[in-house]
Amino acid sequence: MTSKVKRDVDVSRRSLQPAYGRTMTSIIPPPNINAQSDDNRVGFMFVMGLLLLYVAWKMSGMFSVKVGAVPGLPGMFFAFLAVRRLLRPGCKMILRINHGGITDFRLSDQVVPWTDVVGVRRTRGWLGVVLPAVVVTLTHPHLPTGRTMWCRILHASWSFMFPRHMILLCATLDVGCGEIHQAIELHLGHLRK
Repeated sequence: MTSKVKRDVDVSRRSLQPAYGRTMTSIIPPPNINAQSDDNRVGFMFVMGLLLLYVAWKMSGMFSVKVGAVPGLPGMFFAFLAVRRLLRPGCKMILRINHGGITDFRLSDQVVPWTDVVGVRRTRGWLGVVLPAVVVTLTHPHLPTGRTMWCRILHASWSFMFPRHMILLCATLDVGCGEIHQAIELHLGHLRK
């Protein structure tokens, strides 16, 4: 009788654990993510971009244009990113991660299947502050067909640092970088079993 009660308690404890904390031997599938734009982050990015552009303008007047370009480039990037998010409808999905693969609607409407994904990592250090993103390693250097202009600009400018990679920007999404990274890792681990 006591063993049955103990077994029921163990089962109930396992059912209360979040899906993220389970082992890879679990039959529970990894979580799906449907990310949209976060208005608070868009506003923060826009203000930060304008502030960096102002600092760049002041520094270029005091020192030189080369010195002013240091805060100016991330400032232009932040402002451009925020304006681009504001031009999208608020309820439109931006990023979808499910059992079919990864779809970043900013880059393409095509799904990147899990068979094409080799690994995943997050941007770290100063790059992680300027460009909070999840970098997905692909088996081939080509991104999905039907790429948007934003995809071409982003990957052309960062291709020297991330060859054969797909960059998922997380700065203005309502789902954090860590959750997206963990969900992709769980899907990859679930497929390798």
